[in-house]
Amino acid sequence: MAKEKPLWLDTIVRLERAVGEQVESFVRSDTYFDLVTQANRARARMTETVEGWSKEWLHLFNLPANTDIREMQEQLARRAPVKKQPPPPAE
Repeated sequence: MAKEKPLWLDTIVRLERAVGEQVESFVRSDTYFDLVTQANRARARMTETVEGWSKEWLHLFNLPANTDIREMQEQLARRAPVKKQPPPPAE
C-alpha cells in the first residue's frame, strides 16, 4: 500500500509553483538587473558617506579610521619582504 502525499504538502507544492514561476521570470528580467545595479550603487554611495563621516569624527579625537588602517596595510604589503639569513652552520 503506497502512501499518498499529505494534503498540506500538495498545497505547498502548488503554491510554490505558482509563486516560483513568477519570481524566476522576474529574476531573469532586465528590470531585475537594473534594480540590482541601482541598489549596489546606492549602497556604495551610502558606505562612502558613512565612512567619510566616521573618519572625520575619529580624526577629531585623534583616532585612526578604518581607511587609515587599510592604507597602512596596503603600504606594508607593497614593502619588499625582508629575507631571513640562514643560521650559521653548526660545528
